[in-house]
Amino acid sequence: MMKSEGKQGGIFKVLWGLFLGAFGVVCIGVFWSWGTLFPDTVMMGPQGPYVLAPRGPLLVGLGALVYGFFAAMTGVAQMIRPEYVLEDLWEVLPKAKLVEAVAAQPRPFYVCTRCRIVVKANETMGPCPRCDSGVDCHRVEDDDSARMVVSLLA
Repeated sequence: MMKSEGKQGGIFKVLWGLFLGAFGVVCIGVFWSWGTLFPDTVMMGPQGPYVLAPRGPLLVGLGALVYGFFAAMTGVAQMIRPEYVLEDLWEVLPKAKLVEAVAAQPRPFYVCTRCRIVVKANETMGPCPRCDSGVDCHRVEDDDSARMVVSLLA
């Protein structure tokens, strides 16, 4: 299974973008050479011959070129972006130590009851940075909110 994130996902996106770009060039080439490929569609008009070419290959080709370009650029950005392992940034505490940390931690801070981690107030804006849960991450500002978090851990 191909990972969608990290360097492997970036390589996949670059290759997908190149494939779509080549497909777009082929579609646009089919549009421009329609009269040569299908000579029955060349009609004689008052100002000379013209080709009854459908616009579908042109639109599909342009769309594939644009999508392929942005997919390739996203893949390049994804390949050079550093990977962060969020699980290693915060220590997962047992319930007893987490209750002690809630009492001893300088306020304000956040406590995630799902991950059992303590997060400083400047490290998040509400949801847990580790599990991305907004419901289980509680802001502790005073003794009442600290007691609520301790009761949730019990």
